[in-house]
Amino acid sequence: EYDKPLADVEFVFFDLDDCLYQNDYRTERILTEQIGNVMKSRLNMEKHLAKALYLEHGTTIRGLLNTKKVKPGKELMDIVQEFHDVDLSDVKPAKGLRDMIQKVKKRRFIFTASIREHAEKCLERLGIADLFENIIDAHACKYYSKHSDQAFRTAMNIAGVKHAHQC
Repeated sequence: EYDKPLADVEFVFFDLDDCLYQNDYRTERILTEQIGNVMKSRLNMEKHLAKALYLEHGTTIRGLLNTKKVKPGKELMDIVQEFHDVDLSDVKPAKGLRDMIQKVKKRRFIFTASIREHAEKCLERLGIADLFENIIDAHACKYYSKHSDQAFRTAMNIAGVKHAHQC
């Protein structure tokens, strides 16, 4: 409905995994396998339940919390850290990535379903960590899916967005 659809945009949220880098979803597969392994070793749960929790609750962690398999606190934080303790050697920048992002003359944020530490490692590997104002991670969104209204409202609040059309 705007003559200039991007005229009001002041904030840009960038997804990280499999968006700012492409590695044929290798990192996603590694993370999925790691989540299953951690659920088996730490929580004595079958690996396949990770996907079931994800599908039902939007994220595996939100599913673990909703089903009371994990309580908020140190145990949760340890498990989430262990979920993300994976090899990132395949995370490499595409030619022109930095220049492309720099051309976005708006306030730039990472909005990720991963945790801040994972995002920081990926951004460092990509050589673009300095191009973003902040990382809005799964923890900040209380482990709700980044596709949910609740997570997006949280991201907007953190970034200081007053109206959705600004991002």
